[in-house]
Amino acid sequence: MKAEDLILQNDEIGTKDFLEKKEWQGKIIGDIPEYLYEKYKEKIFAYVKRTATNIIDEKERIPLMFYYTDKKGSSVNKDGKWNILDPSEKIGDIMSLYDIIHWRISPVGARLSSLQAFGNHAVKIVVNPKYRNWKYLEENRPGLGIYSVGPDNKGIRRTWKIKPSANYPDTPPIVVSLPPYTKDPCWFNGILHYTTYKNKGGTPWKDMAEKCNNPLLVLVVELFWKYRIGV
Repeated sequence: MKAEDLILQNDEIGTKDFLEKKEWQGKIIGDIPEYLYEKYKEKIFAYVKRTATNIIDEKERIPLMFYYTDKKGSSVNKDGKWNILDPSEKIGDIMSLYDIIHWRISPVGARLSSLQAFGNHAVKIVVNPKYRNWKYLEENRPGLGIYSVGPDNKGIRRTWKIKPSANYPDTPPIVVSLPPYTKDPCWFNGILHYTTYKNKGGTPWKDMAEKCNNPLLVLVVELFWKYRIGV
């Protein structure tokens, strides 16, 4: 083992991996799950089946959570919450602070931070060639937001930015247009306003977020068809 090796440790299935610098350099936390699933897919699924019920054997249903231990060896903070690493964090930055990155298997139902949840959804949009005009607001940090630049359906060149709300995906992301729309009732001061139900509680966004794996993608597609955003 070298000082620059990245250590990935999981106590649930008893694994410890050592990645050389060339394997992790330039990557973010959000890149690690693909490597782990390729290597431990069967072990991960077997573990979940032993510890939970009604679980579907799909990676999207069984996300991996990454965290660190502090100088006292604790993996939780003073509020009793995990010291979670955001998927948008750069591995190189983390390596300067912690020797080991721990990971856990978190079947759907475990709570991710808003940045983690948004980042997981944003990655699947930006890496898809169909949505190549969407980029990260900050390079390799999907949890901070995405943007697209181009003409809308009326030929006006705009910049659209989508950022996570504080409780994403329970609450919808913040969508901003520059220059702002001035005569569209769906927009106010350049910010998209979401529809609410008139005769019952809740919102279409809430329903969508509960029923689909990637509500951010559904939103991007809807904005495309209505405004030609992200063409």
